[in-house]
Amino acid sequence: MDHLLLYLLVFKCRVLRLTCSDRAY
Repeated sequence: MDHLLLYLLVFKCRVLRLTCSDRAY
C-alpha cells in the first residue's frame, strides 16, 4: 500500500503544481 500512497502523493503534487502554475515550486 506504500506504493499506492507514494503514487497518490506524486500525482497530487503534479496536479497542484499545474493548478498553482508552479507557485509552490
